[in-house]
Amino acid sequence: MKKFSFYFLLFSIFFILGIGCSLQKNLPNINLSLPIDIKIEAETPKEIIIKNENIKDCQTDLFCFEKAADTCQLAKVKNSYTINNLGINLNFNDHYEIKGLVGEKCLFYMKTNTLTAKYSKEIKTLLLNQGMTEKQIQEYENVGNKEAEINYNGKDGYCFFDYTTDLKNLINHWSNNDYSSLSITDVAQCFGDLFAEQNNKQ
Repeated sequence: MKKFSFYFLLFSIFFILGIGCSLQKNLPNINLSLPIDIKIEAETPKEIIIKNENIKDCQTDLFCFEKAADTCQLAKVKNSYTINNLGINLNFNDHYEIKGLVGEKCLFYMKTNTLTAKYSKEIKTLLLNQGMTEKQIQEYENVGNKEAEINYNGKDGYCFFDYTTDLKNLINHWSNNDYSSLSITDVAQCFGDLFAEQNNKQ
């Protein structure tokens, strides 16, 4: 009984946390290295755009942010949502910004402020029926959240979109609570700490 719970928890907390973040970003096995021509374009203009304070604050309104994406208008938004992955609730608190045009590409910034993991009621009931206590379950959740804090919290990255329609379409998916059917790296070239693990696999 305890052996089952132990292996189930190891699988759930450590493995699910990893694929949960992949689900959110949905990172495919493709080359995300930044082309030389984009690096050259981004060096000076990007610094100017990032420091620009004339930015539309959409607060938590993704539809407002989606409208700004239509023309790559400078904008920012906060987005909190939950993905249930095999009985683990992954709670994300993200920050997004549209940084404007760099050359002919739209520059998008995203940051995972916090990621926390919590067992669903169904999984908790299963574990309690297997003989675990509330305290033991909480301890495993704490271990998983510590893992998330180290590996995901505060990580950010940039993505270049060739077409603003692709960015608008992506945000539309998010507005409708769909974080898995369309990968950001299918429609943009991304780099930064948030995408480092995937880039290292290339």
